[in-house]
Parts: sequence; structure tokens; C-alpha cells
Amino acid sequence: MEKNEKAFELPDEIVFVKPNYNNPGWIKNKNHRAFFLMEGTSFRIMAPLKRTGGITNILTKEEKLTLESLLHMKNDELSVYKKNDNFWESKTVTLTKDTKRLDLSDPNDYIEYKILMHNKDLVAPSINNVRDRATYKFYIERPKEVSAIKTQKGKINIDAWRAFGAIANDKGKIVDFLRVYGESYPKYSRFKNLSESENDIEFLSNQLSEVVEEDKALFIEVAKDPLFEAKLLVSKCHNKGLITKVSGKYHIKGEPTSFASSLRDACEFIENEAHQDFKLTLKAKLDS
Repeated sequence: MEKNEKAFELPDEIVFVKPNYNNPGWIKNKNHRAFFLMEGTSFRIMAPLKRTGGITNILTKEEKLTLESLLHMKNDELSVYKKNDNFWESKTVTLTKDTKRLDLSDPNDYIEYKILMHNKDLVAPSINNVRDRATYKFYIERPKEVSAIKTQKGKINIDAWRAFGAIANDKGKIVDFLRVYGESYPKYSRFKNLSESENDIEFLSNQLSEVVEEDKALFIEVAKDPLFEAKLLVSKCHNKGLITKVSGKYHIKGEPTSFASSLRDACEFIENEAHQDFKLTLKAKLDS
């Protein structure tokens, strides 16, 4: 190493390479023998090529020097520019349906890890990125990330049921929530329709429970939405005909010009301090 140059140390970390079942390919049935990959087949992955045709240099200078030393290689044995017996021309990583364990403190495993991390269209760098690209066939899983996801899911679960408990015993609050939920997300409009019917609190509470089970994060988002009251007002006014929607734009009844191009725009318009007279007028008409 050159003077003042900091040596690279292999990380003391275990990672796992797993199939991304969010992108299984043509066969979607998990019980099919060819799901994700036909039995006995595999992916063989190499360091990617550059557009010019050369091999991508996937190691830093410090990584290269350390790995050559640990693997008892000659100087520049890991150079991508080596003319004869180039290490990278034959080095492959084999991936199958089975989970692959990589110990990053092992120089050979670390090289495979670096190859996978540089195949950016095929391997997601984290479990948090598996849905980012439709081309990801595998992903790198780190135990600490899985632990963080479990913690977050636990928190979401607690927060969702806590929010549920705050309204589950109040028919009016349930009806208002279902109205806003259905108004905000058209694919859940069936819940909005329930708010229009004369159902007892037990039935409505059960429907609210279904909402929580279907998407806890979305339930929390709606319950804690700072524009909840404005969305409720817009929905009620729309239902009564005081506000109309034309091609997704919001109009005051009888007015040819829209005042908002989306539900959020309508709510932000209503909550704007300069439009409080407008808001009070809507409320007065709604109550009349």
C-alpha cells in the first residue's frame, strides 16, 4: 500500500441472495415445477461488460490490493485489463431457486457479492428495492434490514389497530372514515357506498376491520391525513350535488369553471386561509 493509503478490510457481514418471487416470469403458479426457474437450471452471472465491450472494473483499488493479498495472488491478478488468463473472463456466480449465503469476510464470497451488486438490472441491492425494477430476478437480503422491516410492520400493525379503536365504537366516525376512504381511493369505493346505507354499528365496524386488514399502512394514512376534514366536506358536498366532478375536475354547482383539478387540489383550496368564506358557505349549504 502507498504511504497514507488506508487498507481495505472485508466486512464482517453475512448476506443472502434470494429469488425475487415478485418477478417469477411466465409461470405464476408457485406449485408448478417450472415456477421462477425450471428444476436443474440456473443463472450464471459474470462481471458486466461496458458498452465498449471491456469488463467493468467492479473493485476499488483498495479492494483489489486486499483481495489479491488474501487470495495469495500476484500483483494485478484481479485487474480487468489483464491480457492473458483474465480472472474475470471465467469467474461466474451461479444462482438457482435456492437461497445463496455469502460471508463477506471471505474474499471469494466478497468477489461474488461485488459481481452481483454490479449486475444492477438483474439483482436488487436490497430487500427494500425488489419492486423498483421489473427486471430484478434476485435480491440481496441483509438480516438487519429484515429485522427493521419486521419492526416497522409491527409498528404499523399497532398504529393501525390503535386508530381503529379510536373510531370503531362511534357510528358517525366510521361512516365519515369510510366516506373519505372511498372518495380518496376509487378502487375502494365500495366502502364509500356503505357510508350511504343504513347499517348498524356492528356491521360497519366489521367493514372497518376489513379495511384495516386489507391495507394497514393506507388505513393509517387516511386516518391521520391532515386534509381528512376537507376531504369529508368535499365528499358530502359532492354527494349532495353542491360540488360536481367533470372529467376529474371539481366545479361548484352551476359554475362552468373548475376550482380544482383533483381531490387534493380541492381540499387545499378549501383549507387556504384566503378561501375561508368559500368553506363556510359550503358548510352552510350542506347543513341547510
